Amino acid sequence: MPQFLKPAASSRHRRACTCLALYKTLHQTASRVPLPDDVLARSSSSLGPENPLRTLIRNAFRRNRKDTSPRLVASALKNGYRCLALLDSAASDPTSRPYSDVASFLRANTEKVVKIKAENEAKRLALPRRGPREDQVPIITKVSKEGEPPRYVPTRPGPRPAEELRPNARGEVSRKIPRLDIYGLVPFLRLHKPMSAYHERVVRQVSRKRQERVRQILEMQDEGVEIARQEDAWEREVARLAREQGGTAGDLFFREREGVREELSHQVTMRHAVEALSTVLEEQRIDLVARGEAMWEIERRETEQAAVERKERLKRLEGGLEKGAVERFARFIKREEGKGRKVLRVVEDDRVRSAAEELVKLEVKEEGAKKVE
Repeated sequence: MPQFLKPAASSRHRRACTCLALYKTLHQTASRVPLPDDVLARSSSSLGPENPLRTLIRNAFRRNRKDTSPRLVASALKNGYRCLALLDSAASDPTSRPYSDVASFLRANTEKVVKIKAENEAKRLALPRRGPREDQVPIITKVSKEGEPPRYVPTRPGPRPAEELRPNARGEVSRKIPRLDIYGLVPFLRLHKPMSAYHERVVRQVSRKRQERVRQILEMQDEGVEIARQEDAWEREVARLAREQGGTAGDLFFREREGVREELSHQVTMRHAVEALSTVLEEQRIDLVARGEAMWEIERRETEQAAVERKERLKRLEGGLEKGAVERFARFIKREEGKGRKVLRVVEDDRVRSAAEELVKLEVKEEGAKKVE
């Protein structure tokens, strides 16, 4: 294989040049075709404000850009030259048959594009929404005014009522306490596991944006300061040489603005950029802390309500409203011990466990007595 390849001797290079020349000629010829007003009006809403012929040509070349087979490339070039002849005839005579064919094709293609877009929009609307619902209320609300430190409070005045909680498989309502968590200095409430894709994406985007700003600050403080110092030294040297040669270099590093003399060096600009990003990060940090405090208040309320509901369940056990709890747990102990496992389950009331164990011992004695008989 030769070390240097002559473009003219390469068939691939010649085909590439032919395709580029054909692409350019088709665009120029398509611009000379006078299109009817109704075609331009309808195509602007579906294909955009550009000439619809130029848009179709560009899309056709994009569809075939990965074709490398000589057979496919030759076929595409033949179709391109055939289209070029048609457009040239349409541009030269608006009353000819080729012109009417181009206009009718554009009308039919516009109708097809509008139909396809309507079908795609219907499919998109039929998909389940991944974002927040329109009737969904945020868990925290900002109550501070403009110019005040941010302050958030839980939107709901109290914990969630028991009617809104989902019962488990046995029909019992158990309150799951939301836990305050943090990811990349971004606080959030872990309502359930696994987290929803929308919730996870929002937290990840906020964290990544904050990390990107920190990276920009470190980059400007590390390399940006040195580059700015060298730029200032270069501009000072250019201004000095201009003054020595009798030119008017002017004051490159200062300007008058509203009666105030401001410095315009690269180092000052870099320092202002670092200060601006640092201010944004500090404001975001204060806002995140305020959000975290409101979320912590939600967790505290839910924890207190869960403790109250636990005491109520224990009272119902004492009152005999759940008489089947002992029998259910006794059956569980017997089943697990029959498999050779130790029962490590923790119940809400120790008396239920002790009563269940006594019931199991009594049933074992009765079964042994029956076997002896």
